[in-house]
Amino acid sequence: MKKSLLSSAAALIALSGMAAPQIQKAGTLDARANGNQFARQENLSIGSLMQNQASGMLKAPARINVPEGDPIMEAPAGTVQTYTRDSWGFYLDFIYITFGQQTGLLTQVVDGDDGNVYIYNPFSGWATNSYLKCERDGEKIVAKLPQPIYTETYEGETTQYYACMFDQQVDEEGAVSYIPNDESEVTFVEKDGLLTLDLGYDSTPGDDGYPPYPTKIFGMCDAEGTWTIAGDAYQLYTPFNEKLVEVPEGLVSEQWALVADGDGHFVNLGFDGNDVYLQNLDAENLPGVWIKGSVEDDKITFPSGQFMGDYYGTCLYFYGSNYNSDEDWTLSEGTVMNYDAYNKVITCVNENECMLVNAATDRIYWFTYYSNPVMKVQADDVKLTPNYPIFTTYSDYFDTYGYNYLKFSVPTLNVDEEVISRDNYYFRLFLDDEPFEFYADEYPGLEDGTTEVSVNFANGKNISGMGSSVILYLYSSGFSTLSVQLVNKVDGVDYVSPTSILDVETLKWSVDFSTGVKAVESLADVKSVEYYNLSGVRVANPESGIYVRKATMTDGSVVVSKVVKR
Repeated sequence: MKKSLLSSAAALIALSGMAAPQIQKAGTLDARANGNQFARQENLSIGSLMQNQASGMLKAPARINVPEGDPIMEAPAGTVQTYTRDSWGFYLDFIYITFGQQTGLLTQVVDGDDGNVYIYNPFSGWATNSYLKCERDGEKIVAKLPQPIYTETYEGETTQYYACMFDQQVDEEGAVSYIPNDESEVTFVEKDGLLTLDLGYDSTPGDDGYPPYPTKIFGMCDAEGTWTIAGDAYQLYTPFNEKLVEVPEGLVSEQWALVADGDGHFVNLGFDGNDVYLQNLDAENLPGVWIKGSVEDDKITFPSGQFMGDYYGTCLYFYGSNYNSDEDWTLSEGTVMNYDAYNKVITCVNENECMLVNAATDRIYWFTYYSNPVMKVQADDVKLTPNYPIFTTYSDYFDTYGYNYLKFSVPTLNVDEEVISRDNYYFRLFLDDEPFEFYADEYPGLEDGTTEVSVNFANGKNISGMGSSVILYLYSSGFSTLSVQLVNKVDGVDYVSPTSILDVETLKWSVDFSTGVKAVESLADVKSVEYYNLSGVRVANPESGIYVRKATMTDGSVVVSKVVKR
């Protein structure tokens, strides 16, 4: 579980629920968005975050006794041991400070030739890229505090941050923050090969069903005593000795298409006797990585627990899982699949089967998931027309900020649900059926009058194209519908997708399969209805809660809406 300490004044309205909610269960979270702070830190600074945050980081500063010296940035000579760290602490979730459990964060501990011990990146919530200097005292490893740990330059001003101990402070309105206390050291205990920081935190959920904020943390502040993002109440370091799957020399593999959850990509499959090797389960984030399974008769089994590498310092593993609902989603011993060798098609034995790239080994904490995936060898002459884009987040015009916020995903499937490349994808935007023109003064990097933008284009300001999705800030108001088309440009030919049309007032959207830009009011009957939970997983029999309803009409159109089951 996790909960946010601070919230933005401008919460985004998501089609699948409120974005960045105050409290969520960690078991159903995407680890890329929750629990991997290092991955998003590259373009962020503490200075900029403190300007945009509510008052939580700025409450009750208590100036510290500033020590001399700078952070230790280079590893001292000595013996290096790699660990994974599990923790309860604060970390960055988008622009919110969030408290929760984190798992499998890679770090190193150096047993220095000088007799000291050095812990790299000592906080789970912010990558300092420096070492905490400690002294040995029997089974104890003690760091003197405060200690220089991080230096940052923001808008020409350099700020140094220090490792300190903090006590919780709650103001009259119930807002929680932390102030430095007088403790001059922090103690880690080394026993049976494990290293532990235990500040007495009890993660037992309270009456509200969620774990409490800790009364004490080991964290980071500036010279004025202003607490920043980092702060851990508990840390457990476990020696790390995992190895990636290695394929036999000379293995011959073949390209297959993996399709799941309305999207897909190419993987490679190779057979060596009864062994089967699958490469690029998560091609975007873990390219080249293999997992290993076994084939017997018409079944292939991929066992759980296989190490797949790390993503910005978070260890990832392959796991099979069984999904019935958010409350009944469990890890399994592996994924068992039907293998049709003649037709070259692989399907799941169980309909509720998921293949996960998971950021934990003891619970669902998915980084990437594929529900009921299908793998097959495609023909060479697949259609080049993209499938329709999928709206994932939209926020209406904010007078205070002067923009709308739009995010949509870019499928790799064509209109026949076969995998095609997104290398030459562009998007077109329409407001009330009128083509939207981009201008350089508002969108640096684009030429005036541009109506087609690459899905990979990003200017670091108001367009962030990542190939698989597009985030866009709009400075317009007064329109009723917003439409998006995808265009695949191949050999001088434009292959235009069906048009996704969003009603910005109701947040309902539909698809026009004629590829013309016009609002569609379907008079056809409903052919079939599917429900998806807020994690995007299909639910056979939705009970009480919020769901995304996907209705397929008899004329082929699709109407998607958010519904509440009571």
